[in-house]
Amino acid sequence: MHTSQELNDSNSVSLGLTEMELKSEFNTILKFLTEICKVSGAFISIKKKQEDIILFKKGLKNFNTPNEIVHFNDLTSSHDNLILSGANQNCNYKLNGFEEVYTFFAGFPINLTNKSIVANLCLLNNKNKLLSKTELKIIEQCACQIESTLNLRLQNSNLKTQLSEVKLQFEYFIDNSNDIIYGYTLDGIITYASTNSKSSIGLSPHELIGTSINALIHPEDVVKYSDLLDTIKLNEKNNKNLTYRVKHKGGHYIWYSSKIKLTEKNNQLFYVVNCKDISSFVESEQELQLQKEFYETILNHLSSDVAVFDPNHKYLYLNPIAIKNKELREYIIGKDDFEYAKHTNRTADFAIERHAKFIQAIQNKKTLSWNEELCNAIGEKTIHNRKFTPVFNDNGTLAMMIGVSVDITENTKIQNEILKNRQLVTSILENVAVGILVQGPQTEIIENNKAACKMLGLTQDQLLGKTSYDDYWEIIHEDGYAYKPEEFPVPQAINKSKPINNIVMGVRRPITNDLIWLLVDATPVFQDTNELLYVVSSFNDITAQKKTERALKISNERFEYVNKATSDVIWDWEIGSENFIMSENYTNLFGHKLNNDNKFLKVQDFENLIHPDDLERVHKNLKRALESTASTWYDEFRFLKSDGTYAYIKDKAYIIRDESDKWTRMIGAQTDVTEKTKIEQQNKLLLEENNKNKNIQLNKAESLYRLLADNTTHLVCLHDLNMTFQYVSPSVEALIGFTPESLIGKNPIDFAHPRDIKRMIIDFDNLNSKHEPNRNEYRYLNSTGAYIWLETDAKIVFENAVPIKIQTSTRDISKRKEADFAIEKTLKQQRELNELRTNLVSTISHEFRTPMTTIRTSAELMEIYIQDQHSQRDQNLRKQTTRITSEIDRIIDLMNSVLIISKDDSGKTTFKPIKFDLKELCKTITDTSFSQNIKGQKVDLYFEGNQFLIYADKNLIEYAIFNVLNNAFKYSENCKNVQLNLISNKSEIQVEILDFGIGIPKKDQSKLFNTFYRASNTDGIQGTGLGLYIVKTFIEKNSGKIQLESILGKGTKVTLQLPKA
Repeated sequence: MHTSQELNDSNSVSLGLTEMELKSEFNTILKFLTEICKVSGAFISIKKKQEDIILFKKGLKNFNTPNEIVHFNDLTSSHDNLILSGANQNCNYKLNGFEEVYTFFAGFPINLTNKSIVANLCLLNNKNKLLSKTELKIIEQCACQIESTLNLRLQNSNLKTQLSEVKLQFEYFIDNSNDIIYGYTLDGIITYASTNSKSSIGLSPHELIGTSINALIHPEDVVKYSDLLDTIKLNEKNNKNLTYRVKHKGGHYIWYSSKIKLTEKNNQLFYVVNCKDISSFVESEQELQLQKEFYETILNHLSSDVAVFDPNHKYLYLNPIAIKNKELREYIIGKDDFEYAKHTNRTADFAIERHAKFIQAIQNKKTLSWNEELCNAIGEKTIHNRKFTPVFNDNGTLAMMIGVSVDITENTKIQNEILKNRQLVTSILENVAVGILVQGPQTEIIENNKAACKMLGLTQDQLLGKTSYDDYWEIIHEDGYAYKPEEFPVPQAINKSKPINNIVMGVRRPITNDLIWLLVDATPVFQDTNELLYVVSSFNDITAQKKTERALKISNERFEYVNKATSDVIWDWEIGSENFIMSENYTNLFGHKLNNDNKFLKVQDFENLIHPDDLERVHKNLKRALESTASTWYDEFRFLKSDGTYAYIKDKAYIIRDESDKWTRMIGAQTDVTEKTKIEQQNKLLLEENNKNKNIQLNKAESLYRLLADNTTHLVCLHDLNMTFQYVSPSVEALIGFTPESLIGKNPIDFAHPRDIKRMIIDFDNLNSKHEPNRNEYRYLNSTGAYIWLETDAKIVFENAVPIKIQTSTRDISKRKEADFAIEKTLKQQRELNELRTNLVSTISHEFRTPMTTIRTSAELMEIYIQDQHSQRDQNLRKQTTRITSEIDRIIDLMNSVLIISKDDSGKTTFKPIKFDLKELCKTITDTSFSQNIKGQKVDLYFEGNQFLIYADKNLIEYAIFNVLNNAFKYSENCKNVQLNLISNKSEIQVEILDFGIGIPKKDQSKLFNTFYRASNTDGIQGTGLGLYIVKTFIEKNSGKIQLESILGKGTKVTLQLPKA
């Protein structure tokens, strides 16, 4: 039997139970419980591998095992609180090694996230005892604290294990990356080189180690390399990339980009260099520089002004035409137009206008053109057409702005003639938002603009040649009937030789199969001989308008039906307008007639009918509702009827607000409550008498309430409906350090954290408007000037169904919030590590594909060159090329598997479940992939049952079945056929795949679903050790299970279980 001092198994280590801090914390809790509950002893037990162990205890000196307690097993098996007392159970609890008898036992289970571990908090007393509600709450709170601490320890242990695994994987990927790693001493002597140095500079690690790094660096780069080393400090992160040349074994130089870090190991300082071969990049840069010089030469000789700006509207480039003065042109580079205006003593008007155009072009994300009028040196006005064209990066940010300016002073005079130019007309047509089709005499489409393609959902190639009534189209009237050929606007314009306007057509787009509504005009164009040239068909998309019209029609119909179904007066007011829209019931209810067809009632006329004693109150109530964030308004007032009497009406409205929370409209309903009000007035006298009696009872209840509130550990408060404190329980001093008297008359907002005030106001408004209890968490200022987290339950107190006060109950949750923040921080770090690992795996796998493909192609070409040779040397060469091809295929399979696992770990695996027939999928897989085995081996299919539909991701299931079948063939060469059994049960479908091959040793079977694990008898058989892990992942993602059974030397059966659709 083990005591807490002897507990050093793997579970205690993972929980961190040996730490002094945790031991002190738990001993403090046990001491607190024994003192507050006045019991003889208490202990915390844990059950691991069917053995109960005492972790911590208070009292009970010689007590070592909880199994000495009667009914302790009932506690561990029921997982529920167990409280027993000898007084009512007729049983005593005498512990081994004790003379003392314990007559009271209480056990409380502690729920851990690791369900294999069972923990309990137990109390013992040598006298009969009944636990009070307060003691029970304290015990349960302590159990929750122990539970939170143990669960947090478990989570931290799991996170440390995962971090270690990620670190190992990261080191593995570093070893297999394309980067070249060097390590050398402060004297420049190389002590380490990664294996890929051979492929980079032709020198193996063996050849490099012991040589000087300076011998490899180009003489012109040695100084800047040494200068960088002088700036590097020990273990300091270095973000500088150094570009320099390194000598290849062949004598030429290649370009490296490196990051260098100074580190320490075994009290020895050395440099670690991470290098990338950027020779191709440098060559590309040199080529780009030549291209840049070439294009600058062209721009410098253009007749137009050309300027290039950075995202801050500062000049990057100006050609000589833009500013002929070289000194001024060089000055303006890196400056904006405001600085240019100041430098040339000009007003900033033009700079302000150009900057506004700059911003507008960015917002529109297209070329912006405008004309600018300037005065030259001799006072003549010139007109310049300026264009800003924004150029964006792939991520949507602005890369640069290209500005072009042309002097159009003379051209402006003949602008009307330029508009006749076909190119300008075509440009206008291409960019106009109206769809345009040009159709020939047979209605065939001969030209169109982009807007037409966009509206009709077709490309230009798909449009050209089609006719108006081609079978390709489905075109309907507003009533749903199809258009006849002669009803189309273009045939009508041809037949009638005149324009046809405002034809509404519904067009079902053939590609997307959705319906759009167009408003179409058709205008025929004739030659001088009155011979038809073509018909110009223009159309606008009115789909949104049609939907709005339909929605408005439905809304109007519903409004009419509501009017007919209710006796209330429904009204609508566009706030700020002078009229209400009233329903017909206005006349029926109050007798006043509306003397217009629109059912308008002037706002002033309505206010004149409100009783004078009620009018000011109604105004104030309405103003208060509009200026708040409330969504409803309610009031009751007297309203003058046509017969001279007043009706009592209840008016309730919904306030509609815009995006800025500004009121725009109100829709309400008025109900005549005259009779109800009379009855209420008659009952008022009776209620007043009853209220006197109730007040006496309320005073007694309030005294009792205050007695309870004064003696609770939670902060209990009463507020008025504006949340001002009216009563504060004494527990406030222990909670935030203020006295109750200092808070009376103040508001909780006065003590709230600035970032919580807005949310607190919204919560209070919701409480007052919805009258529903709520629970919220805020930060409050305590008497020391610090903020603590408090959790508040708030509810409305009603009297005769009328809200009169707000009652709140508040508790300190600072420790809980700190734990939540710590967990969130840890999870965020884990997510960042997972993202790093995923990106690294993806990058490395993709970078490997190109060289692997090149090597495989080279091997295949070698086989072609020697296929007709029969010498012994060529046979050996063919054997080696076959081996290369096989190994390349194995590496590619491994990369594909790693990519799949990485993608799934990062949550990026596409998961689109559909209903499909698993039987048909099995047939397809066997027919396409396993029906023509070279050695004659095939798959024998067996189906049991009638229905094989499942709801799952078809691609993932296909991958899983293919992988298992491929394994069956791989490990059963020259054996009997592989057997696939598909069995349909009541609730699931089983896929059994059996082979009669080499089998799997018993010791390896439980580990086969781990990554990179292969059975010990598979040497010489190609594989990655990832296939079954991926199969298990995909099957479980589809709510399935996988089982494996195998007998060494006889074969293996893999069973996939999937739920039916």
